[in-house]
Amino acid sequence: MELWWIFPVSIVFSTIAISSGVSGALFFSPFFMLVVGLSPAQAVGAGLLTEVFGMGNGLRLYVQQKVVDYGWARWLLAGAVPSVIVGALTGMISAGLPEISTTQLIIRCKIVPRVAVATAVFTLAITALAGATVHALSAAPAWHVIQWSIPGVLIGSFLGSRVGKHLPAALMEKTLAVVFAGVGLLVVSLQLAS
Repeated sequence: MELWWIFPVSIVFSTIAISSGVSGALFFSPFFMLVVGLSPAQAVGAGLLTEVFGMGNGLRLYVQQKVVDYGWARWLLAGAVPSVIVGALTGMISAGLPEISTTQLIIRCKIVPRVAVATAVFTLAITALAGATVHALSAAPAWHVIQWSIPGVLIGSFLGSRVGKHLPAALMEKTLAVVFAGVGLLVVSLQLAS
């Protein structure tokens, strides 16, 4: 019971990730390492496994809502799955994939933010599964942490898929810009700290 507080944090992280199309592992891996105290390998593995459940549930919900653009998702997956497998084998995480694809779908392809986010979640759910599978085969998962994060991301992904539905496109674009700027600052600060 000492790690129960991971549950509400997981709800918040997952709500943000699913509603904005940001990689959940981007939040969870540093959190598991810096706050929970897992080793880098355990943190990445726990982040990926947590992300599989959160993004998988988000994927299911966005598919039910019929907002995934499968044409663009196929193109994104063609390059993403091999890259994630190579990245997982070399110790990298999926950070950046959904942030780049969501931004490009909105700016260059003129896809409405809600569909861009849903398509990024679709792509990330599949690539996270590939990465988590490779990582799970090469590391011991931190089940004492994951048992609290998975229920949280299931709730957060439900909330996140509903939040985006009620935000106007213009507000969603501004919200995504703030989230991506925050994610960028987090990545830069983590790189500078290491």
